[in-house]
Amino acid sequence: MRFFLLATAVLAIFAGPLRSQKGETAAPVATAGQVARLPVTVIGDKLVLRCELSTPARRIPANLFIEYDRACGLELHNQAAGSGGLKVDQGGHLITVYLPGFNIQIARREHPDQKALDDFSKLYSKELGETACIGTIGLDILRDYHITFDLAAGLIYLRLAREKVDGPPEEVEGATTSSISLVNDLAWMPVRLEDNSTAVLALGSSRIDSVIDQDICGELNRPAGNIGKVALRGADLSADVAWRPSELIQVHPDRPLGVTGLGFLMRYRVEVDRVNLFARLTRTSPAVFPKADLAYFKAMVTEEATPLLKALDTYPSSRLAREAAEQLMLLTIDDKSTSDQDIERMLQWMDKTRIEDLRATEALKTMQMLLTGRRPKLAIRAGRMGIKQGRKDRYVESVHKLHAKVGELLLEDGEGRAAWEHLLSAAFGLPNDGIIKLHLGRFYEQEKRYRRAFSSYIMAVIQPESGPQAVVALEGLQLKMKGEPLSVDLVDRMVQGKTYNFSAATKFKATDKNSSNRCVLVEHFINAHLGRKRGETWMSLTEGGTMASEGILSHFDRQTVAVITYHLPQPEPSALQNAASLQAQKYYGIGGPGVFLINGKDQSRGAGRWRDAEALYEAAKKTVYQHLKEPSKYEMSLEGKLEGEKLTGRITVTGPSRENTVLQVVLVERGVLYPGKGKVVVHRMVARDELTPELGGIDFEPKMGVMVFDFERKLADVSEDNSVFLEDFEEEGGGACSRLSMKIDPRQVAVVAFVRDSTTSEVLQAIQVDIKPMPKSEKK
Repeated sequence: MRFFLLATAVLAIFAGPLRSQKGETAAPVATAGQVARLPVTVIGDKLVLRCELSTPARRIPANLFIEYDRACGLELHNQAAGSGGLKVDQGGHLITVYLPGFNIQIARREHPDQKALDDFSKLYSKELGETACIGTIGLDILRDYHITFDLAAGLIYLRLAREKVDGPPEEVEGATTSSISLVNDLAWMPVRLEDNSTAVLALGSSRIDSVIDQDICGELNRPAGNIGKVALRGADLSADVAWRPSELIQVHPDRPLGVTGLGFLMRYRVEVDRVNLFARLTRTSPAVFPKADLAYFKAMVTEEATPLLKALDTYPSSRLAREAAEQLMLLTIDDKSTSDQDIERMLQWMDKTRIEDLRATEALKTMQMLLTGRRPKLAIRAGRMGIKQGRKDRYVESVHKLHAKVGELLLEDGEGRAAWEHLLSAAFGLPNDGIIKLHLGRFYEQEKRYRRAFSSYIMAVIQPESGPQAVVALEGLQLKMKGEPLSVDLVDRMVQGKTYNFSAATKFKATDKNSSNRCVLVEHFINAHLGRKRGETWMSLTEGGTMASEGILSHFDRQTVAVITYHLPQPEPSALQNAASLQAQKYYGIGGPGVFLINGKDQSRGAGRWRDAEALYEAAKKTVYQHLKEPSKYEMSLEGKLEGEKLTGRITVTGPSRENTVLQVVLVERGVLYPGKGKVVVHRMVARDELTPELGGIDFEPKMGVMVFDFERKLADVSEDNSVFLEDFEEEGGGACSRLSMKIDPRQVAVVAFVRDSTTSEVLQAIQVDIKPMPKSEKK
């Protein structure tokens, strides 16, 4: 069971042993006369089947919901269906569901509510064992089979649909046999109500309660669902069913009454013949009316606190007590007249009705409810109640998260010392949580312990969830400390050893054999948020590409290799993208981030995990060496100066005139502080704009073999243009972008220029020069 303490419930299906079944031949599907005996369990309010699934790629254990009243086929969680699991979406392979007796083969999967599956698997991890609930088998599959629900025995029987027979169905002693109609694939049984009117009742298995149309309840003046007798061929189904009033989405021309639930199926063995249109019900337990359920339904429909409290006091151990306590809390926190003392009582009920070893975990949800209702002091109280249960909780991280949230709220409330105690406790349990480090930094800053604050902010800046806020906090702190102004170089030094970085083991040494007069241009297309999630673990793909780029920069000198990094908006936009980066993407036809382009011709992979960095670097370096050996017919020189915000310079290109050749000039920032989901804090050689009048460069038109281009630009204008670009990008539906690090640091300015054949996209020559700001004494 400790399995669930270390991973998310969905990830659990992959942490255990999985059998690769490439080339496996699936067992036969159903034939006439074969019966599959499905072992099922009612867990929470769901019917769960334990089975195995496979494709040619893999075979995995699984728990699936069985929902006989839901219009779906096989729904599968992305984590089970994707590259880490069955690889369902890669090649259209059949999915085999292995059952005792025969197997079912399904052509495609559907997409479920993944959060609901995750929450269920976490809440009922003990009952599920080490296998998460990853999807649902619905009516689109089950309708093809003759089905018998025998939940008292923990089984469902499936066999191929029977042949059509003449005459009425056979009567069986001790059973009630009823005709059924099929509407929208649901099986409906005719029933007669106490007022002698008729209706139809659908067979379902998607929830524990049998629901009844709230409109019919209103017509009969029985809003709590206690409508009296519901007769099925003389048998009164209401004898042991408390009908739950609900909005009924299912339709039928003959007055739909409701849908049966698992509580009903646990009392009856139900056989459904969809070919011969009958259902046969056999009682499996004596009729006992659930008084507690009806009491709660009566209380819930009032939407008032007093009846709910009475029901909780009368039936504190009922399965509906948990739901009633939550409804009670929602009612009271929205009522501004409710005193804190009354809500305190509600908190006690919330705590009592939770699963005993999940009280800390669920206290987090209670805190969120209270914060949404703007009751922060009570949220602190709920958090402290959960902390007391932390040692018993099956998820050890929950108590640390509670400490973190309580500490944050106390800090906002001005209780610094108490906040510090909670935050410090949280930091010991969750040492890599950036938000905790951020709040600790704020506490130390309030205490004027600036060095400790600075250290905490640095730890926060390297985490994606807290990085942007930490950058702002560091800027303000540096002003208070009156020390070295916050800069990329300062942060770069401070995060050394705390983030992944890569430095080449060797330096390039030019010889006649390995180089020529050529400077090779390496263009890197990347995104600050690139990665993928596996369970709760985020795997950055920005790291590997950025580290490989750092390797290129550290191995080659700037006279040999020039580097430009273009940030693209996929999969998530950032402030590092701009018109220049999107123009480059469009020009080359780059589909998305993760590409190194060398001299406009050869591509190599430019994204991966941190451990892929060396391989990515070696592949790109090998291609660079190949291009270095090719002499260029062009020579370039570049001079520039930066006076305050004003950048000026001149580029001289010597070489033969040729058609379809352009000169491009790109303003780059050597280091930009931008913590993203890709877990990279400092991004290198970021393209900020082009310095030619138009994007894509200007025509190369030498006179007497020489072309001179002068450029002039204010850094503030570049920042403003990029800000306008992001506004337009957002208005056009491109997604919201942060505005972090939009201002260009004069200490990080460089210019990269290159001559390109615009027909083939080949870069004919390149040059990069770092532009240092002029000291104030040298300014005119």
